[in-house]
Amino acid sequence: MVNLAVMIGIVVGLSQMAKTIGLQTKYVPLLNLTLGI
Repeated sequence: MVNLAVMIGIVVGLSQMAKTIGLQTKYVPLLNLTLGI
C-alpha cells in the first residue's frame, strides 16, 4: 500500500515536472511515452 502510494506520488511529481520543463523543451510527448502515461 505504502509503496504504491509512493509510486503514484513519484509519477505525479514527474508528470508535473515533465509539463513544466516540457513546455519549454517540447519533450512532453517523449516523457509521456517513457512514463507510459
